[in-house]
Amino acid sequence: YNIKLTKLFSSDAYDVVVDKAQVDELAMDKDIEWMGRPLARHRISKSAIEPIISRNEAGVRKDDNAQNEDYDLVVVLSRNIDSKAMSAEKILDLWKIKSQAGVSSRSLADTNLLAERFWKVWTLDSLGQQSSTDGRDGNSNENNDDDSTLCDSVNQAGLEDFNAYNFRVDSGSTILFTPSKSSGSDESARMASILWVLCQSNVLWVERMQKMRLWNQYSSAISQSGAAVGSASVDNTPLWQHNVDGKGQIVHVTDTGVDYDNCFFRDEQDSYYIYDEPGCNSTKRKVKCLWSTANDLQDENGHGTHVFGTVLGLFVDFETYSNNDSLFLGMSNGIAPRATGVFTDISNAETGSLVIPANVGGSFFSDGYNQGARVVSNSWGCDPQTSPNCNVYDSLCRSADDFMYKNMDSLVLFAAGNSGTTPSTNDGMGTIASPGTAKNIISVGATQSSRPGHGCFGTMECDSQNLAQFSSRGPTFDDRIKPDLVFPGENIFSGRTSTSVTDYLEGGDQCDNLADLTLINSGTSMATPGTAGAALLIRQYLSTHNIIDGSTSKGSTDEYGPSSALIKAMLVHSAEIPTGYFQYVLPNYVNSSPQKVSDASNPRALAGRGLVNLRRVVKFSDD
Repeated sequence: YNIKLTKLFSSDAYDVVVDKAQVDELAMDKDIEWMGRPLARHRISKSAIEPIISRNEAGVRKDDNAQNEDYDLVVVLSRNIDSKAMSAEKILDLWKIKSQAGVSSRSLADTNLLAERFWKVWTLDSLGQQSSTDGRDGNSNENNDDDSTLCDSVNQAGLEDFNAYNFRVDSGSTILFTPSKSSGSDESARMASILWVLCQSNVLWVERMQKMRLWNQYSSAISQSGAAVGSASVDNTPLWQHNVDGKGQIVHVTDTGVDYDNCFFRDEQDSYYIYDEPGCNSTKRKVKCLWSTANDLQDENGHGTHVFGTVLGLFVDFETYSNNDSLFLGMSNGIAPRATGVFTDISNAETGSLVIPANVGGSFFSDGYNQGARVVSNSWGCDPQTSPNCNVYDSLCRSADDFMYKNMDSLVLFAAGNSGTTPSTNDGMGTIASPGTAKNIISVGATQSSRPGHGCFGTMECDSQNLAQFSSRGPTFDDRIKPDLVFPGENIFSGRTSTSVTDYLEGGDQCDNLADLTLINSGTSMATPGTAGAALLIRQYLSTHNIIDGSTSKGSTDEYGPSSALIKAMLVHSAEIPTGYFQYVLPNYVNSSPQKVSDASNPRALAGRGLVNLRRVVKFSDD
């Protein structure tokens, strides 16, 4: 009917629409937050169960690691779409009691049979078509199964040893559990636990919790003026020259931690405040708040310190300089050097894993929002080496989109990923990774930089207009344009962690030697905070300048500040398809010949809307 439902999350909603009048009525209903198929037809992600039941003709699992691999499943509850529905805490209490009713052992063969029957009733088949029991798609179910029949069988069996599956609350509307026994993984027990959860009321959806990984000065000149070569200077940083430098803006970074004693963040040359526990301190020069999902407040990895510095690093000696020429002296200062930030440490130092909730829209993002952060930078995503499929729209994507929908002045950015070197015959396309596949957020790919003396991946000579070979590419699985933008992400200098936040007390002279302060890194991890810095500059500009004539006589008068939609639009319209080249890796692991990005079969899939150049959308009175 060519009707756009602004709150639509599932294209399957059209299957339950009767006529245009009903669409109009539903679209006007402010209480509707989500539409989709009836619950029985919208329950399980292929990634959740396929590694267990999928076998080849010889009866051997296609995923050889499935039996021994421990992975978490995300259970999305009705509370996601109905605030009056039962909370995750109460549901777990009830499940523990219910699981013991009629517990009986079930053979692997019996459980396999049940799983196959569930597969036909509740999941998408290999062609992406919805299986059905009512004949709508022309396929009949040979067992005449329906939801109640299958669930009766599962519930009668109960769930043996409920505590062994590590059920736990992820948020008020999501639950996590591990479908394997803590001692001696048992395939029958895995499937039994999944099927039992699927049969419980208040369950909307179950999917596999993807394992996440990190997507490991020249940027300032490129992003402000389009300068292809040369370091930041008076001539190629017009925003800094007009005092658009991030002042008054707050960013929220989620990463491996931050060495806040580093001289790009330190309060003063000879003093600083130590975070003994998670919390906030408004007197801090740069790191206003520090939280952790893994009880770790240091950066042993170094990734987070580098990322944080790329957004807002400013050498401590330059903080009091009134002339922005000082920003060039730092060489590795951030894109928005006078901004401040809050930080969430997501790294478990002991295991090296990232600790991220399935629902990022809860306190994970809202803590920063409540402290004034309106830009969120995330340089991590689904790990294609451990996850069945990363080019998906999952709970992480949905919760990020939902957070932006509910907080219209908050802009969330995710790295696109570093899988562009995956052997391919189609320009490396389709390698974009969740949550970079989300809809409202900005997904960021990487170009090279033209820093002298440093080589780039592939065989091309380094140029900021060339696409970085490692940069993941779109489109998404449903053919949306991603990444949205590209930004320099190869050979980027930024802050280096010393792994200690007490260098000054220990007699360190870190601030005296630039080599001890900085580190070179490459990845869409580096491009994303750069773009976040550009977003902070745009946000400041909209708050302090008249966009018609470029004067400072009138800025934003809206108490909420600029909307994220406006900032995203300006970033998109600032961008141009890079004029340089790209390469990809052929199936025989040989680099393809360089091709012009503009001549690719789908340039938008490689670079989205293009390389950010703020000068195309920012006007000053003395232009």
